[in-house]
Amino acid sequence: MPTLRRALILPHGATPSDDIALTAEAITRGFDAVWVGERTTATATPRLAALAATTATIGLGAGLVPLNSRSVDHLEETLSTLSLLAPGRVGLAFALPTTLAGSARPSWSGHLAELSTLVRRAGIPPTAAVAEVSTATLAAEHVDRLVLRGASVALTAEITAALARREAPPQIEVWLDLAVGQGALDTLRPVVAERLAVPGVAGHATALLIARRDYAGLQADVESAYARGDLAEATRNVPDAFVEATCFTGGSEALTGRVRAYAQAGAAGVGVLAHGDEVHPPTSVIAAFAAAHDAADTDAA
Repeated sequence: MPTLRRALILPHGATPSDDIALTAEAITRGFDAVWVGERTTATATPRLAALAATTATIGLGAGLVPLNSRSVDHLEETLSTLSLLAPGRVGLAFALPTTLAGSARPSWSGHLAELSTLVRRAGIPPTAAVAEVSTATLAAEHVDRLVLRGASVALTAEITAALARREAPPQIEVWLDLAVGQGALDTLRPVVAERLAVPGVAGHATALLIARRDYAGLQADVESAYARGDLAEATRNVPDAFVEATCFTGGSEALTGRVRAYAQAGAAGVGVLAHGDEVHPPTSVIAAFAAAHDAADTDAA
């Protein structure tokens, strides 16, 4: 089993001091990169500038950026700024459309190809977030890495198998929400409920795909409760098994097993968004995951 890269996803809306503190913990724990804000590069750039000024080697990424949110000229300006801030350690991940009608694919694919060329020219590996096999197959023609946000082990393995026919398939990274301790499921359940019910939330399309395949009625139950404004009921409707399938949660042995399972499914890296609680602040959650990741690496060796 290969060693997986590890990345930390910094939460949207975090303060500069929070970004710096969480990044310092990630550096201490051997993370390879941090990613800022799943909104736009416009909001990510100031945060990345602060991190570039306080770090020396860790990778700094902006994403997930909607594919159609950047013109060529604007993207060139953004890439120039990011490369000046942290030369040789910048990442940029695009979020791709999730409904790909046949008639829309040529223009969609062409735009990704054009932007990926610009990204490569700036010395940055082009990365795209995808939700399922058809999107991954199309994007694989143009990018070096694929991000699966909230994907299960089974979906990761399915996409890996679909891409295996390619001569040089892109590497796959799985980005998951993370919580530890006895209250981990309750911490993550509202996060997963929102992902199921709200279009535009990162991982929405992936969550719907997994729910429709394996959890009959779950999507309707959660969406109905959200539509009534009953967020508590929407949260209660999410079963433990769905949270466990689409997040990192549990104790050290469970986390180690999950890291190992994603590696065996074909992932080359994992990214985590750490959710703390009264007992486990985010820095301790990051430390717990790093220990589990180290244990999986030791097992592999």
